[in-house]
Amino acid sequence: MEDIVINGLLIEIKELTSIKYPAGHWKRKKIFIHDVAGSGLKKPETLAIVEYLYEEGFIEDRRIECEVLEPLD
Repeated sequence: MEDIVINGLLIEIKELTSIKYPAGHWKRKKIFIHDVAGSGLKKPETLAIVEYLYEEGFIEDRRIECEVLEPLD
């Protein structure tokens, strides 16, 4: 769907086709936060990113599943 950069973090919002909800439904979406620096994002930082995405209209609901991806060694 969309790629966004927030504070140097790449954020992807993807629609998953394996979920049994109508196209465009918020439960079909997932947020991937790429922590390329391996800084170890804490829960409050992740929640702040989700809140920003919601406030700016990138996502429809704050309950969208979110996953932080860290670099492989």
